[in-house]
Amino acid sequence: MMIVNALAFQLCWFACVLGGSYAALLAVGLFALWHLPGTRKPEWLLLTMVTLCGLLWDTLLMHLGVIRFTQPQLLIPLWLVLLWLAFAMTLWHSLAWCSRRLWLAAPCGAVAAPLSYYAGSQLGALELNSYALPVISSGWALLMSGVAVVTGKYGIPGHSRSFVSGEPQDD
Repeated sequence: MMIVNALAFQLCWFACVLGGSYAALLAVGLFALWHLPGTRKPEWLLLTMVTLCGLLWDTLLMHLGVIRFTQPQLLIPLWLVLLWLAFAMTLWHSLAWCSRRLWLAAPCGAVAAPLSYYAGSQLGALELNSYALPVISSGWALLMSGVAVVTGKYGIPGHSRSFVSGEPQDD
């Protein structure tokens, strides 16, 4: 299931970056239909938190001129919000190896996220200013640290402790 989760996210990434909002709705919608039925309350909270943080973070970057889109707007494009949701759906699954370890989460976020933004810019989805990559790197190190803290508090099914009892569980 972790491989399917990772592949689904990659398909969503390309659909969002290359296809815009309509392709993003289709791809992320299908991913969500597959992913969400078995989701427990703590993961719903994580999905909501990460998607909202992503919306606010990238909107802030947009208003500061760190990232730019073809049309000026108040909030980031829908495809990018949906990409944040797709990313959030990997955190307790295909990215559990990273998101549950504070010492690993921050450096992974600091390296992988700027590469993703850079790839998106090379494919024409957005533009980056000259200092975008270090700003994105710093922000993502903090974001992934926060994810690791939340994951440490609630656990990951099959990886950590039970959401309720704190006892090990098998999922």
